[in-house]
Amino acid sequence: MIAPAVQTSAQAHEPDLFGDAPLPAGADLDAFHLRVEGVLLEAAEVVTRHGPDGVDVPVISMDLRPLSGADLKVHAELVFSKPEFGKAQTKAGTLHKGACVAITTPLKGIRRDCLPDVRSVALLPSPKAHP
Repeated sequence: MIAPAVQTSAQAHEPDLFGDAPLPAGADLDAFHLRVEGVLLEAAEVVTRHGPDGVDVPVISMDLRPLSGADLKVHAELVFSKPEFGKAQTKAGTLHKGACVAITTPLKGIRRDCLPDVRSVALLPSPKAHP
């Protein structure tokens, strides 16, 4: 006789621990944030995009490689309001190729390789090179 390898205590009406559980109605993925630390592959640049109201807004566009060791290129965008173009340019000027950054973004709207709604970008100390 073969015994089950895994036993769970889930009741029949409870979601499967290892399966897809539907989110409760009204779950706010904007309330949960992800922090990604990485190295910028190129200097950040300011581009303009159409905002939700059709007005062009400045966006800091960045490509980074996560410090997690994954061989992955992640594109991230930090959106500013229209009058903050100068602020966006100033911030982008501090984000040089090779800089270590920490990016915070809500879970809502993220994809494997794109973070379209970054809320903050902070410079981190660069990792020390080993001799």
